[in-house]
Amino acid sequence: MRAFVNINNIAYITLLCVVLCFEWSTQDKMHLHIMGPAVKELREQAEICSQQTGVPAANLRKIIDKTLSDERANKEFFHCVALNTGYIDNNSKFVAAKFIGLEIKEGTPEAITNTINECNKISLGDNIDTAYAEADCVHDAIHFTA
Repeated sequence: MRAFVNINNIAYITLLCVVLCFEWSTQDKMHLHIMGPAVKELREQAEICSQQTGVPAANLRKIIDKTLSDERANKEFFHCVALNTGYIDNNSKFVAAKFIGLEIKEGTPEAITNTINECNKISLGDNIDTAYAEADCVHDAIHFTA
């Protein structure tokens, strides 16, 4: 039986690791921290939107963590909170300036704005589905903590 570990395999694995690690380290990493007044505003609106949609206000945490399921009521709750806090406008497009106002842990305002602008290109059947799809896009590029 021939051994898997030989010099050629080790060299190949090392080269692969170097390439992948370099690729990962050069990607734009973005991390925004939601704090203070932004948290208070989100919580207040979550309470109001909970009454309107029947979705528990505690689901606000699931929005931030990106663990909220895509059921229609949850999408409506998300849309309500995002609209009432100014994270999306009346056309259900994200407002980059609102995100730039958060504490930037990693990334640049320009990179965040570019991400928001790219995600805002999504357009689906209605404003609620569009905003939810845009949120998925934003969450794929930006890590949020509260």
